Amino acid sequence: MPDSGRTEPAPLAAVHRLGDAVEQVIESTGRSLARRFGEGCLRTVRVTLKVVGIALLVAYFAAGALFLLARHVWLPRIDEQRPQLEQLLSRQLRTPVHIGRVAASWHRWHPTLKLTDVRVVDGAGAPRFGLGQIEGTLSWLSVPTLEPRFTALHLLAPEIEVRRFADGRIAIAGYVFDPAAAGSAERNALDWLLDQGRVVARDASLRLVDETTGREDLFTDVNVDLRRTLTSRQFALQARPPAALAAPVDVRMDFRTPQFGVASRVADWSGRLYAAVDYADLATLQNVVPLLPKQIALTHAQGALRVWLDFDELRAERVVADVALAEVDVRLAPDLAPLRLAGARGRITLRDSGTAERGDREITLAGVSLKTPEGDATPPLDVRLRLVRRAASADRRGEFDANRLVLQDVAAFAGRLPLPVAACGAHRVR
Repeated sequence: MPDSGRTEPAPLAAVHRLGDAVEQVIESTGRSLARRFGEGCLRTVRVTLKVVGIALLVAYFAAGALFLLARHVWLPRIDEQRPQLEQLLSRQLRTPVHIGRVAASWHRWHPTLKLTDVRVVDGAGAPRFGLGQIEGTLSWLSVPTLEPRFTALHLLAPEIEVRRFADGRIAIAGYVFDPAAAGSAERNALDWLLDQGRVVARDASLRLVDETTGREDLFTDVNVDLRRTLTSRQFALQARPPAALAAPVDVRMDFRTPQFGVASRVADWSGRLYAAVDYADLATLQNVVPLLPKQIALTHAQGALRVWLDFDELRAERVVADVALAEVDVRLAPDLAPLRLAGARGRITLRDSGTAERGDREITLAGVSLKTPEGDATPPLDVRLRLVRRAASADRRGEFDANRLVLQDVAAFAGRLPLPVAACGAHRVR
């Protein structure tokens, strides 16, 4: 029996009062369940609560033990575990990884690793790419998934090569990807990368090699930021191309991967892309990074460009471009004459829906003005052209709307623009 003359400490008394209150609530709930559903239901609930309570208690102490083990045993001796870490990363990336030094610290409740002099090589020992430093904040999801997961992964000054082959495959840092295939080791590495909370690369250099044209271009001051959210992934890229090619470029993308499919299957991605450049030799840039449809042949153009692209399963559905171009030489379709302009300015929107056999395509010009090589300029035009295609029919119908129209200007460009033939089935001019 406790000594009545001894006063219980206030925190301990508060705990006892809380325990008594919980017991009263449990007893009251038990009596209510027994009256309503019987003693059998009450016993089942008690057993279930006991099992859940024991499981939570075991999980609590296991998590605490794991936390203490990581903080006081594993992390202080992390550099001694470098060979095991190299094996783990090599198995995850499907290629040998060598680490010069490993250091560890804590960021809030997460352990942080700093890896220096990291080299990724191929099976023959040739370097795939080099990393000056990697700093990663480990996620506790690494425990149940049995693979390294990071809430944030920062790469400092990586040197990466992107190579495009003639058969359409793309090699990134030695990993060869086929946009139409799935299940390869390279795709498993990309799946792992897409599963991380955030991946950031700073002060990188990016070498683009195109085996189809023989071009090789070096982009410097490259910054990449890839983030994963609950419903999508966000990608940002800033880079400085060669001065003769373009001014610094800015690319942003918000995309969704298949909910239950393979995340690395690029052909299944959907989302929106934004790209901007204040100056570019667009014809040369098109050879480096193909952006225009294959039926458009761009021989020469330079100027500023901002583009918004909506895509579904990697198929362009809507393209909006704000352009300010000079010295334009382009063929908009194989059966059209080249369109040559001294200047072009305005907003161009292309929308494509349906399939190749059935659907419609819409081209809209907003405030577009054209200047011919002879110095003649058209007033700003608002134009909408809609073409409708039907399956098993050679007839293509369409609609044409314009705020103002000078027939002489239309005649001058008629053989160079993809206008509907004859009366086009239906036409309207406002």
